[in-house]
Amino acid sequence: MDGNFTFFRILNHKQVRRIYGKVLSNLGVDTKEVVINLLSDIKNEDPNMFGNSVDDVLKAI
Repeated sequence: MDGNFTFFRILNHKQVRRIYGKVLSNLGVDTKEVVINLLSDIKNEDPNMFGNSVDDVLKAI
């Protein structure tokens, strides 16, 4: 399964976004940076659909 597909699914559920942000906040700097970059790519790919969802996750980090 495509990794980005997993991110898209996470971004579609408000409760999961909050939990995901909390989990990400506990990761190491390098891993967190990779995930932040992936989320930014998703947001840039379709800001109308994913902009607010990505921002929700990033705020929780």
